[in-house]
Amino acid sequence: RRQWGPVFDLGFLALGGLLAIGGPMLLYLWWYRRGRDAPVGLVADYLPDPPSDLPAGMVGTLIDEQADLQDVVATLLDLGKRGILEIEEKQEPGFMGIGHTSDFTYRRKTMDDSGLRAYEKLFMKEFFGRKQEVELSDLKNKFYSALPALRNGLYAEVVKDGYFKQSPDNVRSQVGCLGGIVVAAAFFAAILFLGLASQLSTWAICAPMGIGIIGIGIMILARFMPRRTEKGAEAFARWTAFKRYLQNIEKYTNVQEASDIFAEYLPYAVAFGLEDSWMAKFRNVNAPPPTWWIPWGWPRPYYGGPHTSGPYSSGPG
Repeated sequence: RRQWGPVFDLGFLALGGLLAIGGPMLLYLWWYRRGRDAPVGLVADYLPDPPSDLPAGMVGTLIDEQADLQDVVATLLDLGKRGILEIEEKQEPGFMGIGHTSDFTYRRKTMDDSGLRAYEKLFMKEFFGRKQEVELSDLKNKFYSALPALRNGLYAEVVKDGYFKQSPDNVRSQVGCLGGIVVAAAFFAAILFLGLASQLSTWAICAPMGIGIIGIGIMILARFMPRRTEKGAEAFARWTAFKRYLQNIEKYTNVQEASDIFAEYLPYAVAFGLEDSWMAKFRNVNAPPPTWWIPWGWPRPYYGGPHTSGPYSSGPG
């Protein structure tokens, strides 16, 4: 130890530093070659119309590479916009006439699903079963069990349409598992090094620590590894331009004059996570309500008042 200890100290320190610094650099190179989308550039500052007829749920999955509850809700609104279903709000007076309770009826307007995509057929099946209409109160504790299958359906659809070569969720899982394996290997290497090399150097732990840093880096990198195809990268650029239009619509057009597009673009606003600002912008211009939404007590003033609900409210509608 007296003769070779300093050499081993320097060696383990150098190895640990090389792994801790060189590892992240190699991970960046890995992402650059295997995870980065093909460069497309700015296709337009904004697009005032959807660049294609891609359903809102798939657009949301394309944009953030995740099929989440937001995209499922966007699918619901999109099916309403296309005349597949409608939503009716109902209210019942509370105990002794104090207050009220709300419920919502989802009504299937057609049983023909030949024009629907596979994930939309699954949505209708899980939502309605064999019924023509269902109540929200009956779905609260049942529909969540169908969400994993719906998410997988959205992933499968964007792959089928050529926007990704494989499911973004599978890519994240595979890379994340690899990172977990490397972290586990670092842990066992630490035990081994401490047992066998501690007598030679007090810095033997540096090498497995460097391996651990690489493993953690892989786990972090996993979320950025899904890669769009060239078709997917171009579609992403165009839909992002449309998203900028929805975000800043008052900058590009007169909201009052464009109030008729509220319901038309609402599913996309939800898919982009812009629903709150989108509804706020149209609340003050009396935009016409969606044709698939039947408010409680209709006909009645749709806007204003303490009981207003529906697309402009912050309640369950």
